Amino acid sequence: MAGVAAAKKIFEILDTPETDARSQSRSIHRSTVEDTSWVEQPVCFEGVTYHYPGRDEPVLKDISFCIQPGEMIALVGRSGAGKSTLAHLLLGFIQPTGGKIRAGRQRMQDLPVEAWRENIAWVGQQPVLFQASLLENMRIAKSSASLEEIQHAAERAGFAEVVAALPQGWATQIGEGGARLSGGQ
Repeated sequence: MAGVAAAKKIFEILDTPETDARSQSRSIHRSTVEDTSWVEQPVCFEGVTYHYPGRDEPVLKDISFCIQPGEMIALVGRSGAGKSTLAHLLLGFIQPTGGKIRAGRQRMQDLPVEAWRENIAWVGQQPVLFQASLLENMRIAKSSASLEEIQHAAERAGFAEVVAALPQGWATQIGEGGARLSGGQ
């Protein structure tokens, strides 16, 4: 039932109208961002600071690093170090209170949120998988993705060999929560 509850929450979020200033500014830029070369550029945090409202000290202060296209990273650290905050910044759920996040020359806040999220993948500590085929689970991120696009993403993530070893490849039913997959898969 955790999958059903998660799906309901996802649809609640998707059905919520965007009302914050950031989404309003993004709708202005949506029609003007035609250059998609940013997709194949490094994502860089440049002097990023994040300060939670009501806290005296920022959870992140002057963080700078770049993630290369196709590079996989792991965020590790003690509880409260800012790992989840970094992930939320990367996914565009929150905006930095200082510094910039860029993909190539494009500032993240100038790009359509949908385009940004279609090109960023994040696997949390407990990923949500639905009782469906592997292909259907992969299309949750981008329902219009072609099989070729999904295969390309799997290759870039080092997952293509896992798919090839499954009895029915992309058509393999993985079970709720990935019950038919091993932890490593």
